[in-house]
Amino acid sequence: MLRLRKGSVILLVCMALMSGLLTGCFGSSKETNEVKNSASPTTAASNESGTTRSLSGELRVVTFMEDEWGDQMRAAIADYNAAQPEVKIELESMPYANYAEALKAQMIGGISADLMLAEPAMVSAFEGADGILALDDYLNQPNPYSDSGKAWKDDFISPFLDTSRNAAGQAKLVPWSLVWVGMFYNKDAYAKAGIETPPVTWNEFLTASEKLKNAGYLPFYTAIKNNDAQTWWMFQTMLNAMFRVKTEQINLRHADGWTYKFDDPDSNNGETYTVDELYVAFKKGLIDPAKSPEYRKAVELILQMKPYFNDNLLTADGSELLSKFISQNAVQKYDGTFSFPSTDSELAKLKDEGKADRVFQWDVVNFPTITTENYEGLTAGGLNPLSGLRNGWVISQKSDNRELALDFLQFLTSPGEVNKLYELKRESKDNSLQPDASAIEGITYPAEAKKVDAALRYAEMPIYGFGLPPVFDTGKDFEEFHSQWQGLWSEALTVDEFLQKRSASNLAALERNLKQFQDQVDQAFIDSHLK
Repeated sequence: MLRLRKGSVILLVCMALMSGLLTGCFGSSKETNEVKNSASPTTAASNESGTTRSLSGELRVVTFMEDEWGDQMRAAIADYNAAQPEVKIELESMPYANYAEALKAQMIGGISADLMLAEPAMVSAFEGADGILALDDYLNQPNPYSDSGKAWKDDFISPFLDTSRNAAGQAKLVPWSLVWVGMFYNKDAYAKAGIETPPVTWNEFLTASEKLKNAGYLPFYTAIKNNDAQTWWMFQTMLNAMFRVKTEQINLRHADGWTYKFDDPDSNNGETYTVDELYVAFKKGLIDPAKSPEYRKAVELILQMKPYFNDNLLTADGSELLSKFISQNAVQKYDGTFSFPSTDSELAKLKDEGKADRVFQWDVVNFPTITTENYEGLTAGGLNPLSGLRNGWVISQKSDNRELALDFLQFLTSPGEVNKLYELKRESKDNSLQPDASAIEGITYPAEAKKVDAALRYAEMPIYGFGLPPVFDTGKDFEEFHSQWQGLWSEALTVDEFLQKRSASNLAALERNLKQFQDQVDQAFIDSHLK
């Protein structure tokens, strides 16, 4: 059966929770900045057809990341205005808290900004307000500001444009920046514990943690609360790797000629698990926690870390994670690029306060992978880096200035301009490392920036969404997961009891999804595979 694109509603729903976890601390409300400056233009401004001409009008642009991208956005607007002096761009910054709700309300009221920064999970909410423009026709044409000569869509790193498409296969969000989660480690503590290089495999990780513990360090500080995702990040990335071998068994509805190649990250472009496919896979026992050997093994592996976690993990709070790392009460953490600035900032404060003896060197690497030594069924590659699309840009469907919005967006996402923005240093020394990687190809980063490897090694179609606990909705299923996860760690639940409860919760959540997205469910498909 030929299909242009499968529904990606599961991914969008599941990413909502993760988006809150990753970016809730970033919103910054500052006063509106109206920019109409002159600077050396990066290239000549063009309209959506690529014909150079003079444009005029007013454009409203809104973001929730003033602290991270405010300076760069003003520089980009100045570059654009050098070529288009008759375009007035008003840059607004809104706090992250209630950002999506506020924009949706503005869309419904017909007063939204023309161009808006958004997270992937916001797209479905904005679509409900008939609020954003489909950009496929433009993405299939060259970006007049790009020197690549390729279609605009090909200037973005694969597969992040495809994975952000809506259930109808439309591209309504243009990728902007990526998020990466890896293992931070205290280099000084490693040296004192006799660890010469950071661990690459899970077994090396256990050995390193044992050495740290023997040297008097707490390897990891974690909280079994929903504001600290370290344990379920470990768990979910293991499940993703283990379930890859079942990709073709689960992805039953696909484009003609599609085959899965685990060592080719692009082999699953355009393919996403649908609600009905996941339901069929669950009922067949492929992903049922109570029947899946992969699920059980992942639980057993995660429990191997218990001796290296803090004793108070059930009462600890995720907000303590940074302070425990900075104070060296714990010397490893599983965290994201979004915490680079705060980590450096806190260490800089210690130095400024005359406490240089408490300052340490740190670095970050991909989280150690499991191997066939840990699970013999791991035949489709190890752990992928926990990385994905952090945010992107959308154009208001109701904007009277869509031509201007499109033109400025093409300018803003052109490789040359993005490279320039990444070369700019922030005025604040504590935020000079540019933590987020660009979603645009071929970008050169500042020499002092932390180098992270966010590229996918293996083709992966996450069953549970990006970086989430293994749940199928962010409501009741997540609440039940949190309670069950605590029960597992406190030993109130055995592994068998945990798996049985997870099975019941997952099935109930899938059944809720079947009802919620019934217009996208193919009941004949379900019946034919479960008869």
